[in-house]
Amino acid sequence: MMFTYTYVLNKQGLLIDFIKQYRCSKTALNNSPSVTNPVEQFGFEKTCYFAALYLKSKKHLVKGNIENLVDADISSKVTILNSIAGQEEKLAEYNKLKANKISSRKLKQETKKKKSERIINDIAYKYKGRTNNKKKK
Repeated sequence: MMFTYTYVLNKQGLLIDFIKQYRCSKTALNNSPSVTNPVEQFGFEKTCYFAALYLKSKKHLVKGNIENLVDADISSKVTILNSIAGQEEKLAEYNKLKANKISSRKLKQETKKKKSERIINDIAYKYKGRTNNKKKK
């Protein structure tokens, strides 16, 4: 998501300058998305929709309003930037979680495989030496 619309929004001039400068990936700003949004359409996730509703209720939805607010008070700029994680940070966090999930899945598979092998060995040991060809008396 973070790289899907960044290029398109930047190309249309809809990104706030100081957020773009400090929180957007240079790759996302300069390279068109070739996989997730190759036709360069506008779109959003539901989280972005709810964030926009919140901004609208606080009268901050218009880009100019945010920039004017920040220009008037430098501490607002710092507050806003501190509340937004950068795209590179989010990507690193995503990759870390993905790696943990994969390693967790591998551990579960290995545990399941060892358990299956142990059960098979127990059954084989239990029935060792027995045959199905018992003679009738």
